[in-house]
Amino acid sequence: LWQSGLLDRLHPMLSHTIVACAHDDDNWAMLMEDISPTLMPNRPYTAAELYLLLDALATIHATFWEAEGLADPTLGLCTHRHVLEVFTWATARRFATICPVSEALEEGWPLLQELMALDVIDVLDSLYADPQPLCNALARYPTTLIHGDYRGANLGINWSSPAQVMLFDWQLAACSAATIDLAWLFAAHNVFLSPVTLDALTDYYQQRLCEKLG
Repeated sequence: LWQSGLLDRLHPMLSHTIVACAHDDDNWAMLMEDISPTLMPNRPYTAAELYLLLDALATIHATFWEAEGLADPTLGLCTHRHVLEVFTWATARRFATICPVSEALEEGWPLLQELMALDVIDVLDSLYADPQPLCNALARYPTTLIHGDYRGANLGINWSSPAQVMLFDWQLAACSAATIDLAWLFAAHNVFLSPVTLDALTDYYQQRLCEKLG
């Protein structure tokens, strides 16, 4: 994404934080800005923080709304299926030794099923085995560039004038439905415990997206 110049098309209110990239055969490296002072705090977000994060998200989605270039396979974007399968039990077992997230997922999915209604478990089990019906449903909606992991751990805010959202860890970027990014943001306790309701936040995002799309 960086090498192709696609990230250069981001609005100035966003920074992808990547300065340079290099590779030697199969080895890759990225030089990134140190944005430590801007990282989102581990507490409920304020209304101002949330509205800025949503404004930035709507800006990304509007910029790349139905963009034909996103279909270029050389960009390496994830598909609907990649996005849906990345945090499933099967993926965790496949990459069990890579990171602590895999271990947490492998232990967490069976525990989750103990807490859920049987009809919900049946639907999930069916989609784990074959996510294509959900992929087909997503394919009915407009596509755009999604970050794929739009949550506090990958976000920062530089409150200098004008304010800028720092967005990093683009490895799950995809050509998919905009609401996937929205779901990632809303799933965090930082948002769920904020002073603004999810309905109000959803309405604000939709309003800003409509304005930016004209």
